[in-house]
Amino acid sequence: MSNDGKEIAKKILGFVGGILFFASFIPWIFFGFCALYGVSENFFGGANIYGLKALCCMFEWFLAIPVIEICLFIEIFYVIFFVRKAGKGLKIASIVCAAVSILAMLIPCCIWGVKDHKRIKEYEPDLREYLKKTYGETMSREAKISLKYYDEPTFNLETPVLPDGHITEISYRDYEDDYMEFVANDYCALVDGFNDDFDNYLDKELGLPENMHMDAHVEAIDFGDYHYGDDYTELFPRTEYMAGRMNVELEEFTYDELLNIPKTIYEEYVPLFEDKVSGSIIILVTHEGQNFCTIQVDMPSEGNHNRAIAVFTVSNNYKEYKDIDGYVFIDEIGKDVVHME
Repeated sequence: MSNDGKEIAKKILGFVGGILFFASFIPWIFFGFCALYGVSENFFGGANIYGLKALCCMFEWFLAIPVIEICLFIEIFYVIFFVRKAGKGLKIASIVCAAVSILAMLIPCCIWGVKDHKRIKEYEPDLREYLKKTYGETMSREAKISLKYYDEPTFNLETPVLPDGHITEISYRDYEDDYMEFVANDYCALVDGFNDDFDNYLDKELGLPENMHMDAHVEAIDFGDYHYGDDYTELFPRTEYMAGRMNVELEEFTYDELLNIPKTIYEEYVPLFEDKVSGSIIILVTHEGQNFCTIQVDMPSEGNHNRAIAVFTVSNNYKEYKDIDGYVFIDEIGKDVVHME
């Protein structure tokens, strides 16, 4: 190829490369647009995120495509082989594009950094008051609060009752003027033995017989001065729960004894924790370690004529007892009519 041909090829390459070079700054400006106006948290929808979170999210998506790698390659290649040797005009234009791109990303992040800080300050007093009322003074004072979502709004909590670095979400719900959080749930899931020992504590407090056990759902705990790793048994008297399920183990039994299980529990034990039953309680009956029967006891309501109902469902492993399947008014158990389809 002649020198003229080489010069023409170089000019064409420089012209095309220049277009690609300046076009390669578009994604950086687009990132700034996303940081300012927000993006969905993931490809399949979710809460909107803004500022640095949105910018990082888009950066990860464009890395996977991979747009970022291509843009960086074009920019580095063009700067080394053309801009470095070019005249003052091209160098200034390149610097301007780089500066605009940086500012386009930096300014929205700063704006949302300030807005996020104001959001935390707006909700923090009420949020800490909620933590104090629900979990105690220590929790309220020592919890670390950071913003996760601006719109909802949702916060990240690092609390002294959970392992260092463990984050629990807490969201404000406008439609209920209240918070939704899972501190107690996370505590029960992370602390081995708490659920079983608390159920055993309830068994003794309620005076349940040896073959009957409470399976409670913890709703809230007044942690007081408790910190993760302390003796959790001190929390039992300050633990709020719902009695959603009870377990009963049978050895030898008759139809009448089985039918009387919900009647006995409803009349003798439910009054001890009646305010802990939302609308019904499930009784799991086992025999020799196998699930024998599930009994749902519905509390009195207008829908069932203000009478308690027991609904029996016998396991297929005990087909000879399947004729018990159905429901019965508890106050009818022991009378002539004890079972209805």
